[in-house]
Amino acid sequence: MFNRILASIGIGSAKVDTQLNEENVFAGEKVYGKVVIDGGKTDQLAKKITLFLRTSMRHEDSDSPETFTVLEHNVSSNDVQIEANKTDSILFSFVLPYQMPMTVGDTMSWIDTEIDIKLSTDPKDKDFIEVLPHTSAQKIFDAIYHLGFVMQKVDVIERNPQMQSPLPLIQSFLFTPENTGFNKINELEIVFLPNAQGIELFMERNRLTNLHNGFNDSDQFYQFFSHQELFTDVANLAKKMQTIIAINV
Repeated sequence: MFNRILASIGIGSAKVDTQLNEENVFAGEKVYGKVVIDGGKTDQLAKKITLFLRTSMRHEDSDSPETFTVLEHNVSSNDVQIEANKTDSILFSFVLPYQMPMTVGDTMSWIDTEIDIKLSTDPKDKDFIEVLPHTSAQKIFDAIYHLGFVMQKVDVIERNPQMQSPLPLIQSFLFTPENTGFNKINELEIVFLPNAQGIELFMERNRLTNLHNGFNDSDQFYQFFSHQELFTDVANLAKKMQTIIAINV
């Protein structure tokens, strides 16, 4: 009885440790791992074991990021008996969304594990993961760098309603050119939205329209590449991107 009272306030209660097979995962691929549960000093009943895939995003009217839950995965939605002084593990897997923000700059993603135990402090665990670019997104990055652009800023913000995505957030990448062939472009902003068919690029180009007075204007444009189209070398893809970016400059 005394052990149960202590467990109810977290003393001698069960502990949880989520272990990932790989901490580096490509967007669109599966995350594999196991939840390891160490029983405390008394038997306990877990009502639910849940993983929360989270990242941070910034609202346009605020400079302070807030935590956003991208995905909620039930490792076990049924009761799980946690025996005292015994270690058990439960395997899990889930698909990392295609549109999951990449781990670039200050962007971080992590998995929170929570066990719902009746009449007790719920055990929790937090594990950071590195989200690698989808293969098609990496191809675009390579082509942009090949053209002499340099990444200056990465931001995770609310999604524009005109962009079709299952997530309410997007990751925006800001580039500036070092190549003189783009001397009329001040900045290039790109949003990558990969999906099962290919990758959508939403781009905004900031142009210097008057070299003497420094007047600027900007325009937005869109490009879709199928995954098959991106099975080419960097030089060829860079030529296509150069045409898309430089048109009407």
